[in-house]
Amino acid sequence: MGNKNSVATVAEQKAAVDQAGAPASSAPTMEPHSAAPPATTKPNDSLSAGVEAAAAHAAQPDDSLVVGAEAQAEVSAGAEAGPLALPFEKRAGFGWSLRFFRIDEGRASLVYFGDAECTRFRGAIPLECLSNIHALKGSAMALEIPMRRFELRVPSARGNDHERQQVRDAFLRDLAKASTLVPPVSDTNVLRSKYWKDERNFRARPRCKMGKASRLAHAGYPARATVLSGVASWDEQNASYAPLLAGDAVGSSCAGSWTGKIRRDEGGVPLCPAGRTGLVGKGSLPCGGPNHEVRAIVTRTDQAGSTQVVMMRKGGIGEPWVLPGGYLPPGAVGDAPPPTPSVKTMRQAFMLQAAHLGASERNNVRLLEIFDRSVSSSPTSAVSAPAPASDLTVPGSAPADADAADAPSSQAVADTAKLSVSEAPADGAAEWLIHLGFTDDEINTDNAWVESAVGHFHCPAGVGDDLLLQEGVQVSAVRWISVTAVGTAGHGFWEDVKPLHRAWVRQAMLHRSARSLAP
Repeated sequence: MGNKNSVATVAEQKAAVDQAGAPASSAPTMEPHSAAPPATTKPNDSLSAGVEAAAAHAAQPDDSLVVGAEAQAEVSAGAEAGPLALPFEKRAGFGWSLRFFRIDEGRASLVYFGDAECTRFRGAIPLECLSNIHALKGSAMALEIPMRRFELRVPSARGNDHERQQVRDAFLRDLAKASTLVPPVSDTNVLRSKYWKDERNFRARPRCKMGKASRLAHAGYPARATVLSGVASWDEQNASYAPLLAGDAVGSSCAGSWTGKIRRDEGGVPLCPAGRTGLVGKGSLPCGGPNHEVRAIVTRTDQAGSTQVVMMRKGGIGEPWVLPGGYLPPGAVGDAPPPTPSVKTMRQAFMLQAAHLGASERNNVRLLEIFDRSVSSSPTSAVSAPAPASDLTVPGSAPADADAADAPSSQAVADTAKLSVSEAPADGAAEWLIHLGFTDDEINTDNAWVESAVGHFHCPAGVGDDLLLQEGVQVSAVRWISVTAVGTAGHGFWEDVKPLHRAWVRQAMLHRSARSLAP
């Protein structure tokens, strides 16, 4: 958690315990403006039997330790690394009880304990079960899963109203970001009530490991060398590792990375941040090292109140639906990371791939309302000023001779294949930026990988209905796809969306609701 207000020292946590008093019997009184719990809310902490969870029945070999010993080891490791958990008051019936919450990225869960040292396990919420998170009045918040609602608030011991709201907001942002760690949700794995109240079940939950997708088979690539999880990291020696070459060999020259300094082998060849992938070379990527792309999430709310998102498909039936976007041109060689793409970059990438209408003045106005104006009207976002242009690497596009105007006219967009992209750095804290960094994809190799900048833009009321979609170059289909609610059986086109892109859409929806905006 990067925000300094999003963590608490153990001393602060113990102080919160002292000031909050004993839970349950002497619980703090309810805030005057706190909403009454819904009629369907149960007073216990159990997860509903209707909540699905990713495969959690079989323990992984490294998770088979005795619960008490492993819990103590994790506590010791956490004490060395820094704060263990955040103290929040959790609604229990008509009162509040103090609990300590921690986002466990290894098991993609929100875990809560009865003590600041995190030794008294009380329960876990798998992140794939979260259907909505949003801020409430004061420093309160709500976390929703199918058939269940958790209400939390920051204890008064954490400071004044503004300081407590900062803690709450930072926690919700971290929770939304962590949601991309979860694997695709299984709609058939229904677990019994109170399953995640048992610490043994939580310890048996498979860990999420970065790079898993990067070690999967990819069409057109030779068979990958076997990479055991224990020796996937470049820090581990693996004398028997003999990966085949996919595509051209990679030299030492490459652009900087959004993930930080690039690791290299003895010859200076860049190495994938996720570790060994089973193949070397450039593969089918444009260049060695990081290959930077942008992806635009454009959503709208339909008349039934459901969320829909624009997706495109390249190829025929059987190919996955993906978010509109494309590769950016290679950045300057060196360790310096490339600038963060601007809102204008996102708009033009979307236009090239999903709204390729040429001289449609009316559609251009709609795109400005969706991207630039909706973002600039948000008090927490900033739109970057135009800067010298560079080209978006989309199949069929050509370099532009001059930058297009911020407000496109019919003449400026007569040939969208010549649209350029502003590479002005965007505000690093821009609320529209959902993901910036490494992308775990089967196209990656040891020496070439994808890094993505993913932005979310929600259509203002009525604008999404009027937006005209049109396939761009080498795009076979583009359409609005309904987002299936968490906890319901998957159906329709949503099930054919690339899993990682589904996770990004879900994170965008959680991130938006965390900012108290309508989903």
